[in-house]
Amino acid sequence: ADAYALERDEVVRLLLDADPRARELAMLIGDWVRGRAPLMPPRRGFPNLYTFRIIGFHGLMARAGGAILPPLAARGSEFDGT
Repeated sequence: ADAYALERDEVVRLLLDADPRARELAMLIGDWVRGRAPLMPPRRGFPNLYTFRIIGFHGLMARAGGAILPPLAARGSEFDGT
């Protein structure tokens, strides 16, 4: 079993609940990844859906027009309090 699965789920829930745009982006990314799954199988080294969503969430944290999501803490499923 994956020792980090629960923590990953908590991180995603935290981000989805932080802003409705995060949920919308996650849904769009999910649709995009599922539509291309035959071309990008994780078993051949391509990122999985979770990884693509984390990349999208990072974009919402670090966008040039201003962050939509606050940064995550270095560890755990919390936002950085600094």
